Amino acid sequence: MGRPKQPLPAELEDMRTRFQAWRQTRKNGERLPKELWSEASGLARRLGINRVSVALGLNHTTLKEHTAKGRVATRPVQRPQPEAARPAFVELDGNHFQDNLSAGPALEVTRPGGERMVLRWPAGSVVDSCGLVAAFLGRGR
Repeated sequence: MGRPKQPLPAELEDMRTRFQAWRQTRKNGERLPKELWSEASGLARRLGINRVSVALGLNHTTLKEHTAKGRVATRPVQRPQPEAARPAFVELDGNHFQDNLSAGPALEVTRPGGERMVLRWPAGSVVDSCGLVAAFLGRGR
């Protein structure tokens, strides 16, 4: 059994009544007025998109879009890189270093945007190349 239905908040019930009145008087093909969208998106910010879209009979995705338009971002959104832009696995065999072993190994990394990092270190020294590469690619934060 589902959970019992809770009564709608008064402001949502009032809005529902206004939507029903508009639907009964609208002309065929007439779009929902901006002021109704604005009020519905304000309620959705406070009460939740799903609850408001169900109560008012609005498309969830469309209400979500209208709600996002009125929202001011407080911090930039960091989107993950697409899988294709992420370096997969890099395998290094000893042949790459045999020609110039006296100078020590070198590692070159290129970011998807074209920035390059070249690491060279003396033979026999220990370097945290994984940490440096991760930091260069923006994953070490």
